[in-house]
Amino acid sequence: MRILQINKYGYPKGGADKYFLNVSAALKKEGHQVYKFSMDEPKKQHRSLFWSWSSDKTLKNIIKEFKPDVAHLHNIYHDFSSSILYVLKKHGVPSVMTLHDYKRICPNYRLYTKDAVCERCKYKKYINCFTHKCLKDSYILSLGGSCEAYLHQSILNSWDKNIDLYISPSKFLKNKFKEWDVKKDIEYLPNFVETKKTDVKRDNYLLYFGRIEKEKGIEVLLDAMEQLPNERLVIAGKGSYQVKDTDNVRYVGFVKNVDELVSKAKLVIIPSLWYENNPLNALEAIALGTPILASDIGGIPELTDNLFKPGDATDLANKILNYKDKGGKQHISKEDHIEKLIKIYNKLTK
Repeated sequence: MRILQINKYGYPKGGADKYFLNVSAALKKEGHQVYKFSMDEPKKQHRSLFWSWSSDKTLKNIIKEFKPDVAHLHNIYHDFSSSILYVLKKHGVPSVMTLHDYKRICPNYRLYTKDAVCERCKYKKYINCFTHKCLKDSYILSLGGSCEAYLHQSILNSWDKNIDLYISPSKFLKNKFKEWDVKKDIEYLPNFVETKKTDVKRDNYLLYFGRIEKEKGIEVLLDAMEQLPNERLVIAGKGSYQVKDTDNVRYVGFVKNVDELVSKAKLVIIPSLWYENNPLNALEAIALGTPILASDIGGIPELTDNLFKPGDATDLANKILNYKDKGGKQHISKEDHIEKLIKIYNKLTK
């Protein structure tokens, strides 16, 4: 099968980008022809909020030369923009999109603003993005986000009209979209990761790895560590939140290959405050055999029973101090994931 994979970043900036790279490689390994349409370097980014003529032209040429049987979209907005959906439709290329976040229903992607879960835009009330400054606390950026949402969701219906099928990595996200009146078919297919257990010796530290942002619960985790002077925490990743080293907290910045760091940790903490979908850092820890302790929010409970109350630093500290592994849940293998993904592709190409 000839498969066109589309994602705005062609390097592992976040979880969606890692999945895009992993699934492309796995499909190639299975003998399929894969073309990756993405930007390979950050310096090549061209912001396109409403319409990207340059992306449309590039995609037309790719379709002409590669002749894809199906297109699989990931994160495209604000760079390639929703305009490329019309190009795929015009040229008769069936398309499926993995919903890595909430952009389809929320202008700021996260259903989270002003340090709290937010569902104000439910039923296409996108003006709330502007009135609450949901994009980087800026009226100008938020006005753009509101207008873009009204254009592509309410007026043109760009996504549902042009995308044949959605894939949701979590049951939570699928149910949330249905609750918000998204009528398009959504297939449930959890993510997979390309990691395996190693034989490194376990060390006596807690670990957080991923984006360093408020919605990820970093402040909650740091507050919990103040209550646990005898515990050590390592934080790896990058983001807008500035982490300072303390007596029991060490920030190591972005680590390109975190497998060894994760494998040595005694416990990975995932303290998210927003509706996590199917977080890859949780899947990576589980695949490496490191237990996780995570917020009881979003799609996280589908991955583990080792949970604490979101935003409650004291509950987190107590759960760390008295940690008892309640056991893991079944997670999809790469082989099963690819098999089910090909079945989805075949459904669209018949």
